Amino acid sequence: MKLWVRYLFSRLLRSFFFFLISSFILYVLIDFAIQGSNGKIDLHYIWLFLRYIPLFFSFSFLLALLKTSLDLNLHREFTALQTGSLSLKKMSFPFFSFATFLCALSYVNYEWILPNFPNRTTAISKIQLQDGSEWVFRSYDEAKKELLDVFWIRSLTEFWHIQSILCEDTSYVGKNVEIFIKEPDSFEKKETLPIYNFALTAPFKRSLPTEFRSIGTLFKQKQKAFFYYKLTLPLTCFLLVFFILPLATKDLRRKSLFLMICGSIFAYVSWMMFLDASLILAENQVLPASLIFLGPFAMLTGIGLFSFFSRIR
Repeated sequence: MKLWVRYLFSRLLRSFFFFLISSFILYVLIDFAIQGSNGKIDLHYIWLFLRYIPLFFSFSFLLALLKTSLDLNLHREFTALQTGSLSLKKMSFPFFSFATFLCALSYVNYEWILPNFPNRTTAISKIQLQDGSEWVFRSYDEAKKELLDVFWIRSLTEFWHIQSILCEDTSYVGKNVEIFIKEPDSFEKKETLPIYNFALTAPFKRSLPTEFRSIGTLFKQKQKAFFYYKLTLPLTCFLLVFFILPLATKDLRRKSLFLMICGSIFAYVSWMMFLDASLILAENQVLPASLIFLGPFAMLTGIGLFSFFSRIR
């Protein structure tokens, strides 16, 4: 590896890991202050980090990219490297390489690490029954073998709310069962049963919630909303390089660094909010998921490429 590549990589890596660790510690402190301690933290915060790893990566990369590129420009190091016959396009290699690494690591996490992570809270929050219906519940008491706050989704027009279900080897008994049937405008309660015995002829099948399934599984199950969401989110790192690097390598004497940094963060937050809104629209089938996610991303990529190659020489 050439000396200038090692130098740029080292500057970028130091900034990235500083912002990554700082943002994660801040997130843990806020979460701990809100949720408190229940004595069973275990791997909870590691799981949270894996769950939001593309967000942590992209936000830390944004800050590291701004700090590194602006520092290099303000200290005339870009000019010094150009004097040594290096073009800005060549100097962008470490930034694109690191973005590629972060993107690949996010995909590896989505495909193999997160779906197999031992987190009981998410692993059994949804149960697929043999007839195709589902139990979705808030928590599971292992000592009592009891599901709490269960919603039995029997069809699109009928669901049951059950306070608790006692799960024995061959019997399942629900307590305080409320039956809701869809009317023209809303669901209305039709009946209340103090006790209900579930006649299950075979053990139920536990499954991960859709958002924690691997990309391959989402593709096979045709869960297009989350598939395209997980496909698009890690690619944000490339958009950051396309848009920020051309701005940060220009003459900054007549530009406000404060407005540039605030504008970059605002654009990043807006893009993340857009992806979350697109996920909701795709889940509700307002528009095709491929159009909602790939259309805006392709448009921004085109604009970013034009901006990059027109300004970076």
